[in-house]
Amino acid sequence: MTMALLRISLAIGFFLAAGLLALRLLGREESDRFWIGRLGFSFGVGLGLDCLGMFYLACLRVRLSLSNIAFLSGGIIVLMALLNCLIPECKARLKRSRCLHRWSWMEFLLAGLAGACALLVLIDAFSQPLLAFDARSIWGMKAKILFFQQGIYGEDFVEPARLHAHQQYPLLLPLAGTFICRSLGQFDDRWGKAIFPCFFVALIFLIYFVLRRYFGRTYSLAGVAMLSSLPILVIFANGNASSGYADFPLSYFLTAFVAALLIWTDSGNSRYLWLASLLGACTAFTKNEGIALWGIAVVTFALLEGLSSPRPIARILHLTLSCTGTLVLLTPWFHLRSQLVLNDENYPALLTLDNVILGIGRVPYLLKAFLREFFLKPHLWNVLGMAVLFVLAVSTFKSWRMRHTALFVIPGFNCLLLVLMFMITPWRVENLVPIALSRLLMHTAPLLLLWLFFQAADLGIVPSDWTKHEEAYTD
Repeated sequence: MTMALLRISLAIGFFLAAGLLALRLLGREESDRFWIGRLGFSFGVGLGLDCLGMFYLACLRVRLSLSNIAFLSGGIIVLMALLNCLIPECKARLKRSRCLHRWSWMEFLLAGLAGACALLVLIDAFSQPLLAFDARSIWGMKAKILFFQQGIYGEDFVEPARLHAHQQYPLLLPLAGTFICRSLGQFDDRWGKAIFPCFFVALIFLIYFVLRRYFGRTYSLAGVAMLSSLPILVIFANGNASSGYADFPLSYFLTAFVAALLIWTDSGNSRYLWLASLLGACTAFTKNEGIALWGIAVVTFALLEGLSSPRPIARILHLTLSCTGTLVLLTPWFHLRSQLVLNDENYPALLTLDNVILGIGRVPYLLKAFLREFFLKPHLWNVLGMAVLFVLAVSTFKSWRMRHTALFVIPGFNCLLLVLMFMITPWRVENLVPIALSRLLMHTAPLLLLWLFFQAADLGIVPSDWTKHEEAYTD
C-alpha cells in the first residue's frame, strides 16, 4: 500500500510539475501574487498536456507502454522548462508584499470545513472500486482497454461485435487512469480513482483564486466552504466528486476555462488565451457535453467583449484565435470520433423541427423538474438554490452590466440546452430526468456559485469588511 501511494504521488507530481511549468509561461504577474492560483490551474493543465500527448501518440500507433508514457511526460517537462528559459517573463504590474494578515477564527473554521470535505472525498474515493454503470463504461472500461491493448485501434474500440456503451465518449479520463495505472504497474480502478480527489482539491484552490483576486480572504474562504460542502459534490452517490463519473472533472475544466477567459477580459493578458485554448480542449475532451459547454462559454464571452470592450473587433479576433487553437488540439479526436460507431443517442440528428414540436408537451414537466431541483433539494444543493433566488430578487439593472454576469449567463444557457435535449430525447423524460438532471447541472454549479458571490458583493448584501480587497497583502 505504501508503494502504491508513492507511485500515485509520483504520477500526480508529473501532472503538477508540467502544469506549474506551463503556467509560469504566463509570467509572474499573477503567479507570484496569487500563488494558490497556480495550484488550482496546474493539476488540470498538467493532466491535460499529458493526456493529449498520450492520445497523439496513440493516434500515431505508438504503444502506450510505461517507457513511452514516461518519455512523453519527461519530454513535456523539459519542453516547458526550455520555453520558460527562451520566452521572456511578463513584467509584474502589481505591487508585491510579504506582509500577511493574521487569520481569524472564522477563516480557520471556513478553511477547516473545506479541508474536511476534501478529506471525505479522498477517503470515499479509495474506500470502494467503481460501482456505477456510467463510471465503469465511460472511464473504467476504456482505461482498462487502453492499459492492456496500449492503443486506440484495438478490437474493443473499433470492432462492432465488441462495442461497449458510450463508444464515442472522449478519452481524457481513461488516458489519465491509464497513466496512473501504468505508474502502479497494474490496473486497479480503486487506486486509479486518485485523480478525482485531486480534481476536487484543485477546484477548491481555483474558486479561492478567482474570488481572492477581487475580494478579501474571509469572503473568498466563505465561497470555498460553500462550494466544498455542497452535498452533490461530496456525498451524492450518483456522480459525486469521488464516484468516477466524468461530470465532476468536466465541472472543474469548465470552471478553469471560464476563469482563464474572465482573467483575460479583466487584465488584458493575452497569454491567458493560450491557457484557455488548452483548458477548452480539455473541457471538450472530458465528456460529450463539454463541447456544448465550451461553445456556450465562447459565445458568452464574445458577446461580452462585443458589448463592453472599447476595441470589440480586436478582442473578438483574439478570442477567435484562442478557439482556433482549441480546435487544432482536438482535430485528431474529431477525426477518430467520426470513425467510431455511434451506439448512443445522436442528439444533433434528433434536433429536427418535428422532434422539437413533439417535445413541447414535455415542457411543463421539465420546468417543474428544474424548479424542484434548484429549490426543493437542499440535500443536494444545500442553500445554493435559495441564495441564487434571493440575489436574483434584489438585483438591479446596473448590476447585470458587470463582467461577472457571464458566470450566470453560461449556466442559464446550459439550462436552456438541457431543456431542449430533454424535449428531443427518445427516452421517457419521467425516467431520465430524475437520474440525470442533478449531474448535468453539476457542470455549471461552480460558475453559478461564483456569480452568486460576485453579485452579492456588488449589491452590498454582505459586510464590507468581508469583501474589501487588501491590496497590500498576499496569501
